Amino acid sequence: MATGRRSAAGSALRSPQPPAGSCDKCTRSAPSAPRARPHPEAARACGNLTQMKKSVPVAELKMGMYVAELDRPWTETPFMFQGFYLETDEQLETLKQYCKTVFVDPDPPKLAEPIALKPLATPRPAARSGASQLDLSRIGKVRYVEQAPVEREVKQAEVAYKSTTKLASEAVEAVRAGRTLDAARVEQAVSSMTESVLRNPDALLLFSQLKQKGDYTTSHAVDVAVYMTAFARFLQLPPEDISLLGYLGLLQDVGKTRLPTELLNKRNRLS
Repeated sequence: MATGRRSAAGSALRSPQPPAGSCDKCTRSAPSAPRARPHPEAARACGNLTQMKKSVPVAELKMGMYVAELDRPWTETPFMFQGFYLETDEQLETLKQYCKTVFVDPDPPKLAEPIALKPLATPRPAARSGASQLDLSRIGKVRYVEQAPVEREVKQAEVAYKSTTKLASEAVEAVRAGRTLDAARVEQAVSSMTESVLRNPDALLLFSQLKQKGDYTTSHAVDVAVYMTAFARFLQLPPEDISLLGYLGLLQDVGKTRLPTELLNKRNRLS
């Protein structure tokens, strides 16, 4: 019995112990290595990311670095996302204003590779028609940069959102009453909304997330217009195309106004 205990104790002393802060899932060690080195993907999967980050003073940051963590809570800063690539001087100036040091991830998370699916059937070529084909040459024509931070743009975005909502409500009532739609006023409202999106789309997107009381058709139309203009900016379409898509998004459901209100606001399945 004593011999067995001594053997077990000797084995425990000879067995290499994992380093502090690591776990069994993210440790790879060679038989002769005294310390184990965490594997990046395994460490990320088990949440042991501290070992992967490097503390860097804000003054020493370089463009292209991935800022994974701040020296203060994210909620105390204007940044919308918790983790981003440093790409603009404006981001750097904001970091200098709020932080002294940040944590940079040398191996940031990567997007998953798209899964190639085998088609269920071989598609037949579409018959030619007189309809015009989608023009993809306009995508990527304009490279937009944020002209204003969210906290500064939010006031102008609020004015644009409320004025567009008010005009959309008037347009819905006009169509319901059989009156002529004032297209010029709609274009003016969409134009102010587009200008806000071009400066910084995040401000208007914040307002679209707020649940406001009112007519569902109106609020839905405004939200569609906001998302379409923001997505068009992401595609780097020309400003006139962005305004057109906002105009179409605002009026895309205008025909539904002829339906009964109780039918439009019904949340259950239609019978």
